[in-house]
Amino acid sequence: MAAPKAARAFSITLWPLHRHKDDLLALEKDGYRIDLILGAAMKSARQKFKPGPVYIPAQSAEYWTAYSIRLQKPVAERILLQLAESAKDPGAMMATQLLRGQVEPLWLDALDALIERLKAAVP
Repeated sequence: MAAPKAARAFSITLWPLHRHKDDLLALEKDGYRIDLILGAAMKSARQKFKPGPVYIPAQSAEYWTAYSIRLQKPVAERILLQLAESAKDPGAMMATQLLRGQVEPLWLDALDALIERLKAAVP
């Protein structure tokens, strides 16, 4: 019998919120690339993201789906099992569902801060 994996790779797609649309389009008109803005915010969020064992439900939101970014990261199988237990999941939830509530707020906060910083830099 094979030993269980110590970590499982997961990939999650995140979208900016509809409230980001006007600012991102304005920054694009000023020469910034939206995909690079999303990527820079993800880099910041990725450094802060430490998957924890307590399930946090994802907040409902209005996404602007014209652009997206993916986070790929291994997560300890032990953490995923603890998250499923915390969520009272009988085995139906995917890793992305278990983790979205932890990673998405970090990314959105990083995106908000970056947008404000770039807007302040535009003459």
